[in-house]
Amino acid sequence: EQDLRWVEMLVIGQAIEPLAELARGWIPHFRVFHEAKRAYEASGQTNAELEQFLDETINNLEEDMHAGIEGRAIPLLAKLREKNTAFLDDDEDSIHFFWFIASQHLRTPRMARDVTEAAREILGFNAEAAWGLMRTIFATNLGHGFYVRRRTLRLTFLEAPKGAEFVTGDQPILNLKAIGLPEGVPPEGVELYYPLTPTRALLIGFDATATTTSQPLLTAAETTAYNEMIVKASHEQVYARTEEALVKAGGQAG
Repeated sequence: EQDLRWVEMLVIGQAIEPLAELARGWIPHFRVFHEAKRAYEASGQTNAELEQFLDETINNLEEDMHAGIEGRAIPLLAKLREKNTAFLDDDEDSIHFFWFIASQHLRTPRMARDVTEAAREILGFNAEAAWGLMRTIFATNLGHGFYVRRRTLRLTFLEAPKGAEFVTGDQPILNLKAIGLPEGVPPEGVELYYPLTPTRALLIGFDATATTTSQPLLTAAETTAYNEMIVKASHEQVYARTEEALVKAGGQAG
């Protein structure tokens, strides 16, 4: 209950409507099985199957939700890899896509570490326990922000030159406007970088007067610069199609 009061104060209370109402709507989703487990434990009963069911459900709760988000995004990502953006003209597809992008950006070990470490100074607040609810609320708010700005969407498909490859990592989406800022300084805008394949990446901006798309071919040095940002932003893991690309990216980033 104390953790929820902190979430209400720090997260939900800062949101405008209808986002605050949507945020409160997530609370029962995260609480219902915890409450059922507490009720079961208080009853003094012993039921191994029920205990296993409650534990598995609680442990898999957020994972199952994200599996649903990712499942709806799979065909949309397949289209993006072919530089097909027509689905963004469909409201339902746009909602799912931007919710997926927001969730991918926030659902990473680095994000969990940064937020929970920042909250350690708040006495009586278990940020680790509340992080699943908080990041779901943050993702809802962020996805909504992307969606309402979709009419000024600027999409840039970056093509790696021959002999160069993009890498990705456990922080697969970066806000380039936040790169290089001093700790505690919020970015003034959003431009997302998202590697789609070893040879194609996507920049997502929201500063166009109307939806625009471009397809520049990068130089090897430009590809290297993007790879360095991915490596530096990663928490523990970096991925590449070839060992050569992985070694090169790791060496470039030091």
